[in-house]
Amino acid sequence: MSRFKPDTISEWLYKTFEIVDFRSGVYTEIIAPDFRPAVLLILSMVFIINILHKKLTSRGGALKEGCAGCSVNQKLLIICILSWLIGWFIWLGVSGNGRYAISQIVLAGNFMCLTLFALPMRKDIRWLILLLMIVIQGTMLNSSSPSKMWSMLKYPWGNNSPFVSLDAQLSKYNSDLIVLPRVQTMSAQLLRTRAIQKIPIVGLAYIDSLPLNSPEHYKAEQLINSANTPIVVDSRSIYPVEPPRDWYLRSQSLLSKWGLRIDEMSCHLVDGKLGVIHAICGLEKIEIINNKKEIAQFSRASERMNEVIQLCGGLLQPEGVRRVLPDGNVMQIFRESRYFILTNDYGDVYVRQRQQLNFVKKWGHDEKELSWAKIGCLDLLK
Repeated sequence: MSRFKPDTISEWLYKTFEIVDFRSGVYTEIIAPDFRPAVLLILSMVFIINILHKKLTSRGGALKEGCAGCSVNQKLLIICILSWLIGWFIWLGVSGNGRYAISQIVLAGNFMCLTLFALPMRKDIRWLILLLMIVIQGTMLNSSSPSKMWSMLKYPWGNNSPFVSLDAQLSKYNSDLIVLPRVQTMSAQLLRTRAIQKIPIVGLAYIDSLPLNSPEHYKAEQLINSANTPIVVDSRSIYPVEPPRDWYLRSQSLLSKWGLRIDEMSCHLVDGKLGVIHAICGLEKIEIINNKKEIAQFSRASERMNEVIQLCGGLLQPEGVRRVLPDGNVMQIFRESRYFILTNDYGDVYVRQRQQLNFVKKWGHDEKELSWAKIGCLDLLK
């Protein structure tokens, strides 16, 4: 998964310590801080330096060949540490995705303890440090559990699920088709409903990213054309990040291309608890509006997006879906949602990284100090 892969050498070297950060999108999708690899890296460096120092200061300052003077346990520990370090940095360079380093992460705790007890210090100090590391890591993991993240702490820990059920609201519509503008967000909600067992669901965000001649696109058209009472299920943030009607404009922009329109009078809003409000609305069929993606194919915003892709090359691969927003701006996803880039008809470039809430302006058409001809890809992404 390339969304976690470091882009530069400095990021590759620093990534081990970035994993300690209490935020999502570092090496997993969720908040999963882990300081064991960073501590192991530091302890292993101290351990190896300590051995080298002993060899240099023994026998008149002559460094013995290799580790001939090391004990069997020291040799074995050095082999384990070096093997772990090699595998760790190869993993960071190849993907940086935590799901492919589970064994490395599990072994980090074991090697961390072994390295700590191999260092010259008082026994009680060793146990105190080990106890502190266990308490700190345990607290971090329990506080950021996928099912008990910080945003859920205001609710009782005994709740079976932090998600609300949408069964009652869905039953009011007697629908024969559910349309999802955002697939992943709403699919998680619908898994807990009875509707998913008998009503077909179309994920337009996914279908819209596929070629027009794809089997999925054809099947979606069939379902939408044959539906008598379709509904849309979407969600929006309750925070100022997304104004109240933005979810409607965003959803309607996509639905219009499929001959659908939201019936605002039929909408029901549901508190989703996790900082979002879910909207369930009836859909009306309208005349299909020309594909905005085709209309804006040669717009200035689209041209600027192509220039960004050409400038960055492999750093933005794989490319995700490109969308034309209601205001004519172009937004495209890159590196499996690691980067969200937005351009407008002025040629301005805005970038939002996966864990960020808002877009940040990286280059403007009125830029005086840095012309577009002199800008580099990392100037935009970092």
